[in-house]
Amino acid sequence: MAKKNRLVGFASRALLSMEMPTLFFRNILTADSWIKHSQWIPSGLAELSVALAAKGCGLKRHRVKARLNGSLKADSALVDAFFERETVKGVNLFNAIAYSVCAETERLPHELQRERDADALSITRWATYALTASEEIERSINRLSPQAVLSCQGFLVESAILRDKARKLGIPSVNWEISIERSKMRVDINDGNAVFFPKMLKNAAAGAAIDNLNLQKHSHHTSGIEAFQWPSGRFRILFLAQVYSDASIIFKSSGSMNPVSLVRSVMTASKSMNGFLVIKAHPKEISGSSPIGKPLSSLTLRKLMDHGFPWSSQGGEDFFYDTSSNLDTARLIESADIVVAFNSQGALEAAMAGKETIIAADSYFSELDVFWRIRAVEDLGPILAQIASGCRKGNHNTARAAVRDHLERQCIGADASSVAKFLLDVAKGQGG
Repeated sequence: MAKKNRLVGFASRALLSMEMPTLFFRNILTADSWIKHSQWIPSGLAELSVALAAKGCGLKRHRVKARLNGSLKADSALVDAFFERETVKGVNLFNAIAYSVCAETERLPHELQRERDADALSITRWATYALTASEEIERSINRLSPQAVLSCQGFLVESAILRDKARKLGIPSVNWEISIERSKMRVDINDGNAVFFPKMLKNAAAGAAIDNLNLQKHSHHTSGIEAFQWPSGRFRILFLAQVYSDASIIFKSSGSMNPVSLVRSVMTASKSMNGFLVIKAHPKEISGSSPIGKPLSSLTLRKLMDHGFPWSSQGGEDFFYDTSSNLDTARLIESADIVVAFNSQGALEAAMAGKETIIAADSYFSELDVFWRIRAVEDLGPILAQIASGCRKGNHNTARAAVRDHLERQCIGADASSVAKFLLDVAKGQGG
């Protein structure tokens, strides 16, 4: 087995290092940097390159050579272009670097300020890097003439630039993101945003719904195993926190609707109705890092505390914050009366459990009619009151059937063979 692995590793390294586009009938180009985020492909980039090679298709990997320059001074022109959503040398700076800037500064777009030195420096550093990366990626596209490009996590600098250049040249761009089930991945052609916010099928086809308990999560979504003892006689409200710098938060939050304002509203409403609130930290925030490598270090809790958390509520009496993510999320969902989330995939799990679930922003499942949707934080209290009075939207059969259809009809297998087949079909002009 060890010998076989060494041979596969040698073959894949050789394939990835090949520069001549004439070796294969078709080529697919991907790009990343020293962060190596293309390794997020579930099957592994090495295995994928071997699987494609077996089908006569080459996977070319452009590793951006540029590095972030820590000695730059703030460039007002680049900072202005970022805030004004302008294009500089063919690169829309906001689209290309917003995700990375927010991850580095630990701020959401509406929290960034031109006048704040740390924000201006971060924007300048990432913008300078993006412009250099753009030139490199364009040279690779011209040299290799790929039939398709692969964007891994569509909001990182290299992927955003690669996808945009491919779009302008009419080259199909395959974008991917992890799904609710570890063995599947969400894919989209040409529109990276749709990977994060596609439209889940509303009308599920006939057939048995899947059991939400059988879903296998990705490792960084795995919660603890402890049960929680709710206070008796209280309305049980569960808030599922997300990674504060997640793309779904960055690109769907606003000054009035964001994780902090939502938590504060939930706490206020819960207290007014004599409820008890459990805030479940996202497992990744405890010991994980952002895609640019910066440790998250309980980012959401730190942001809440910066804004005065827990305000007028008392820990243990009004709420419990699972700061270590030791509690079992599935059991919390099962025992809660209401689940609230910004747009966490955990909300979909709650809907599959038949819970009354409130979400505050778009997600790929947000159009399903099993959710209560709020458009402003002021809507939360009245909706909680409606649910407490007996109003219901939750329907676990509808949610489970929709998830089953989504996994079967809108996702592909995360194994190298399935991904390779999908990419090759796209390169042949048969995908979609």
